[in-house]
Parts: sequence; structure tokens; C-alpha cells
Amino acid sequence: MRSKVQFNLELAKRYDSWMVAQQYTDITRHIYGRIVQAYCKFLGQRSATTATHFDIREFLAGLANRHQSFSSIQRTLIVLRMFYDFLNLGGLVGYAPPRFVRLRHKQRRLPRLLKEEEVLRLIQACKTPREKAIVEFIYGTGCRVSEAASVRLKDVEFEACKARLLGKAGKVRYVLFGPHAEQALREYVGNRSAGYLFEDDYRRQKGFVRACGREWIGVWVDYNLPGPKHRETRKYLGVRSKMSYMEARRKLRKFTRHACLIRTKSGKPLSTATFRKIVLRAGYRAGLEDVSPKQLRHSFATHLLDHGADLRVVQELLGHARIQTTEIYTHVSTTRMESTYERCHPRGS
Repeated sequence: MRSKVQFNLELAKRYDSWMVAQQYTDITRHIYGRIVQAYCKFLGQRSATTATHFDIREFLAGLANRHQSFSSIQRTLIVLRMFYDFLNLGGLVGYAPPRFVRLRHKQRRLPRLLKEEEVLRLIQACKTPREKAIVEFIYGTGCRVSEAASVRLKDVEFEACKARLLGKAGKVRYVLFGPHAEQALREYVGNRSAGYLFEDDYRRQKGFVRACGREWIGVWVDYNLPGPKHRETRKYLGVRSKMSYMEARRKLRKFTRHACLIRTKSGKPLSTATFRKIVLRAGYRAGLEDVSPKQLRHSFATHLLDHGADLRVVQELLGHARIQTTEIYTHVSTTRMESTYERCHPRGS
């Protein structure tokens, strides 16, 4: 007879298969799966089908005691509601216990954004064509960083200055970008005609010198060598007591001058973490702290509203399913509010 632990894990596995059928992204499946598995671990030998709303409350209280953020606890409750809705549809439970748990209302914080002159400083601080293309594309389209990572070259129409994006829940939409973003993208893409728009490209390796006991050892990878997997090449360089580190480096360069040190392209998209690092570092060079792709997205929406864009148009460009999500930018857009006040109020100016 199967234990309750195995039974709960089987339910979590089937829930993951259901998310695949619903075309959830890999990142969403990973996050939701971790939450459900943590909940199953919390239940121990208790079956998930016999749990009550008291168990849900105890699980959430445990997360709070471990100093998880309120937003994280909110997301956990949402995921558990979806998990029990799945069990309810399958006839395994008669009701969804998480639906009987309510958290206090949390006031939504206004999103952080950049001023228009700060965006220009950020673009000017970009050092490489890739950095500039990433900043111009995200600010020019207002796309999510996960959407930018999944764009393929075939989805970009350079002449029409628009791109096809695959958003949340498999929703497809078209976004626009301006001539500055087009020029930056063309400089970055070069002669490429296929693959992802932002590819995970590697820098040329230099090899390195390793101290191994009393000896200097040179280590590098030669990509000209046959075989499906590239292995490290190691070479004795000299004795540490008779050779300095710089001399060992010069000897390593002699050994590697005929080797192919350029890493083969993986054909994989640039990771979302790399997107964030690129924008963050460009922000530091521009004198801006903690700049993120999400801030560029917020700035995109706010600047459009500042210049008189219709809220429905901004909603479509951002890919929001509900207009209420977009309305938060009307509170952030103070420039248009101030100009309207000065223009319309009898004593505004």
C-alpha cells in the first residue's frame, strides 16, 4: 500500500503535467512546483485530499515565521488554490480548503521608474551593441524580460518596427519599437538570420593558470578536438619556486596559440538573470542604483501616459489581461497630472 507521502508526490507530479497541458512557461511550472512540493513535505503522512483550511493556515504561518515576504505568502496561497481546484476537477476533493483562507488586503506599492533623462543616461552608458540592444528593446517595447528572452529573429519585423511576443499563458501579441531600437538591434544582430534575438553567446576563453602543489598547471578547452563533449586540456608549465605567475601565463599563451579557444554557440536564449545583470551594470555606470528590466517596463508605460497615450492602448502594449492592472500607471504619471492642473485650474499657474 502506498504511503501518504508517495500519494501526495504523485498528485504534485500530475499537477505539473496539467500545467504542461495548460501551456504554462517552464519558469512558472518550476515556481509552482516548488510551492506544491513544499506543501506536500509539510503535510508529511497526511493526505492532501483530507487536509483542511486549518492546515493551510498552519503552513502559511510557518512561512511567515521563516520571514518570507507577504507577497511570497500571497503567491503561495494562490498556487495552493489552483492546486486544490485541480484536485476538485479530478473528483479527489469535494472542496478547496485554500478558498476558505483569506489574507489581509495589502496596499499596492507604486512601481519604481526612471525619468526620461535617466533612460537616456542608461542608454549612453551601454558599452557593447548587445547591452544597447537590450535596453533599447525593453524600453522601446515595454515587454517583460521573459518575453524578450524568448523572442526569435523570425518574430521581429525590422522594416515595420514591430515584434511578435509570446506572453503569459501563451498569449500572443505584437509590440512596436522605434528607429533607435531598430538601429541598435541591427548593429547587434549583424548577419544572423535565425535563432533567438538575444542569444547566449560566450566570450573567447583565455585559459587559466592553476597552482597545483609546487607546480604551475595550464588549463584550457580546445574546441577543435573531436568528441561530443569538450574536455579540459591540462599542461605542466613549470615549478612555482622557479617561475612566476606572469611567466606561467606567457608560457600558457604559447601552448594555446594554435588551439581554438572560441566557445561554440549553444543556440540557447540569453537567460533572464543575464538580462538583469546587464541592465544593472549599465545602470551603475550611468550613476543609477538598482536599475532592472522591470523598471524599464514601468517607465515605458508611464512615459506613454505622460505624452497623452490612451490607457487601453498601453494595456494592449503591456499585455495586461485586465485594465485594472494598467491603471496603476495613472497614479505614477504625475507629469501629465501637473500639466493638466496648471492648464485647467483657474489659479493653477
